[in-house]
Amino acid sequence: MLLLLSIALFLALFTVYDQVVHRKGLDYLWDTQLRFHRWILEGVSVSPWQYRVFSPYVIEGIIRILQELGHPAPHALVFVAFRVLQNMAIFTLCGLYWRRLGVSRNAIIIGLMCLAWGMTYAGYRSHLAFDTYSDVVFYLIGGLLVLSRRDFWLVPLTALAALNRETSALLPFLLPAARLEVRSRLHLDRKTTVIWIAGLLIFCIIYVGLRLTLGPRAIMTPYDRTIGLDLLFYNAANLYTYFSLFATFAFFPLLAMVRWKQWPHVLRRFFWVVMPIWVAVHIFASVVAEARLFLVPYVLILLPAALISLGGEEGRLRRLAAKSSTG
Repeated sequence: MLLLLSIALFLALFTVYDQVVHRKGLDYLWDTQLRFHRWILEGVSVSPWQYRVFSPYVIEGIIRILQELGHPAPHALVFVAFRVLQNMAIFTLCGLYWRRLGVSRNAIIIGLMCLAWGMTYAGYRSHLAFDTYSDVVFYLIGGLLVLSRRDFWLVPLTALAALNRETSALLPFLLPAARLEVRSRLHLDRKTTVIWIAGLLIFCIIYVGLRLTLGPRAIMTPYDRTIGLDLLFYNAANLYTYFSLFATFAFFPLLAMVRWKQWPHVLRRFFWVVMPIWVAVHIFASVVAEARLFLVPYVLILLPAALISLGGEEGRLRRLAAKSSTG
């Protein structure tokens, strides 16, 4: 665990230095990032940003505590520190979650380094997007809870995640995906069903409640493209879409898919409840070149599946080498 935390801290510092200091510059924090942060706090941001309140309110709470302690303007410091904590949490949770799936320790280290490298390319033309990275954290915690059978905690986790980002709607579905039994007919036990429905209800209550409380907002139109076919054609015609996706994810998704039969059963089920709707929604409603938007299915499903596939191939090659050396 100490080794994992050390690696996670190192990779967090590396990615944040590249994302914040090298690519954007510290002036960016006092200009664009602070302005965007205040828009949400003042209730003047557009949809859906205005309704993603968890991360900005946590950040603002930390800022006010530091101001009470005598720091007059800690905003940039808190922005950087919060991103470091987010990235460290992502790397640590990835290590724990992947290990639960059966990924070897050596493959986990390689996977974390590849993830860190890819994350440096994932922030195409966006602010620090704290809500996106918190979303990754929530899904990894959700995956760990399901794999460790601490199902009840998925309900309060969903409540927090719903305050953070609307993509958390799929989080409760991880539970029935993992627990569904195929007998003469599909079967889901009562406890699992109750927890699943409770998670869905609390997401819906918070989703609707935020919009009723904060009121309607104009819908964001990225690069003046309307949601639907306009954004789909833009994504398909934008060459940077393909560069950004490859720079962030490399060949890992392709490697995972060609080794589909080697995936753990639970990963294949997570794939079907997350991937189709996640990809469909984002190619029609977002700029795909912003590859950070696909980090959730990547770290939750595709990257661990690829690492497991690599581990299986490594074992096969070792057996062949041992056989040839004894022959």
